Amino acid sequence: MLTKPLGKTSIRIPLIVQGMGDLSWDSQGALDGYVSLLRRGIEHGLNCIDTAETYGQGVSEEIVGKAIRGMRDKVLIATKFSAEHSSFRDVLKAAEGSLKRLGTDRIDLYQVHWSNPTVPIAETMGALKRLADTGKVRCVGVCNYTLKELKEAQEALGEERIASFQGEYNLFERTIKSAGFLRHLEEGGITMMAYSPLANAHFSAMESGQLNVLRSIAEKHSKTVTQVILRWIVSEPSVVAIVRTSCEAHLLENARSADFELTAGEIDRIERAFPFEITHVPTDRIRVSAPAGEGRSGYRTVEEAVQNRGGFVPAPTELAEAVKRGDFLKPVQLECASEGEHDYELVGGRIRYWAWVIAHGGRIPIPAIVRNSRAKGESGLRVSPAQLDGVRVITPPTVFEDFRGTYVETYNEKLYREAGIDVHFVQDDISCSARHVLRGIHGDGETWKLVSCLAGEFYLVVVNQDKGSGQYGRWQSFILSEQNKLQVLIPPKFGNGHLVLSERAIFHYKQSTYYNRAGQFTLRWNDPKLKIRWPVQKPILSERDEGSNGV
Repeated sequence: MLTKPLGKTSIRIPLIVQGMGDLSWDSQGALDGYVSLLRRGIEHGLNCIDTAETYGQGVSEEIVGKAIRGMRDKVLIATKFSAEHSSFRDVLKAAEGSLKRLGTDRIDLYQVHWSNPTVPIAETMGALKRLADTGKVRCVGVCNYTLKELKEAQEALGEERIASFQGEYNLFERTIKSAGFLRHLEEGGITMMAYSPLANAHFSAMESGQLNVLRSIAEKHSKTVTQVILRWIVSEPSVVAIVRTSCEAHLLENARSADFELTAGEIDRIERAFPFEITHVPTDRIRVSAPAGEGRSGYRTVEEAVQNRGGFVPAPTELAEAVKRGDFLKPVQLECASEGEHDYELVGGRIRYWAWVIAHGGRIPIPAIVRNSRAKGESGLRVSPAQLDGVRVITPPTVFEDFRGTYVETYNEKLYREAGIDVHFVQDDISCSARHVLRGIHGDGETWKLVSCLAGEFYLVVVNQDKGSGQYGRWQSFILSEQNKLQVLIPPKFGNGHLVLSERAIFHYKQSTYYNRAGQFTLRWNDPKLKIRWPVQKPILSERDEGSNGV
């Protein structure tokens, strides 16, 4: 089995790690089977095992302890303590519990499972440094941290460097790379341990063309599709994959997934077949069902989430405070709903979903990854109704990405008309603005506008000013960026304004009439009657917008 350095240490970690999460712990036969399976994995070079104190309420660690008996020096043990145990005293206590269950005097890689917003990161890192100083822990890692939290942990830990970061990474979820997080890990010499590398075997979410690409590459190398996916994941210089299995055949398949190389062309084919796209979906279009097969039931309503009787740490309300600060780990995962009044089904990220709803009151669409979005016969162009009548959220018809960059078909009159947008546009305009510049709120009674973000990111607000409408005075916000590539169609009699969130941003809009300043109305950005919640309290304004008289 090929190996990589664990962080900047002299320790070598195999490209494929044996995972012990979410297995069945309900029979002695199953437990004994896991012991034998782990030993078989070690024999085939899978000599790193990742577990946690919460898996099976400690049973997982006990199984690992039995499996490594008599071969401790040949195995790397990676385990994790829960967010509830993030205080200095609790970290030390949790470590002692794990050491006892594992039957060892040291943990090779001790990891924070989730951050706990009620405990300072510096305090948690202080406890980990103490464990490292005493030799009970060889290396320190973190899991599911945001980039901001990781940097804070790095600063707090000082010379005792963080060796690893554990997060989700697969064909469907690549936020860690698109957001620049993976580049930060590589530059800092931190190993990325990818969990859910096979996306829980969601091959059903693949389109036939995607599966055909994987199969053709697999046939060329005399490998399976699973092996190709795993090899694609560990082709990233700093990434290893954590794979769990309860089947020896799958174990051997996993062990043989690193003994071949994918060419640069094959990697490019895979990534073009699985374009990574984050979209923003109104939360009221998402159905939240009770999760199946989990130890603790999920929440169905915002009231349940606020009460948090399931005892999740961090609690949805705590995570909501981080969301308000702009600290959001990754998008939720959705699938297209096959029936009912909702467009999507929530399949991943329930706590993050409720935290977003609590933070924004259900007004701001949530960042999401939509699986099988085109498997149901949809065209590339997607048009969705917003909460304001007549306003539409649009995903452009064509997005193509490769090593050169990105190609986006931002408008196709034929496709837009077929989608019900029969508007003739006569003028295009672009504005380039710096961070915290707010332009607007402007509008008129005749013009349709199709707005988008060509570079950077901004916060768009649309206000209904149609006095004949039952929604007069209501507003809705959207986040548009060069990453999500969303467009918003704004009807006449609606005002719009945008606030730049990035260092710079380019705002683009198509108009159905020629610009006529004399025919426009202006709304005051902070009019108390509108009660718009802007992310910035002191934006940069023009004299025109600063001096507006309001509604």
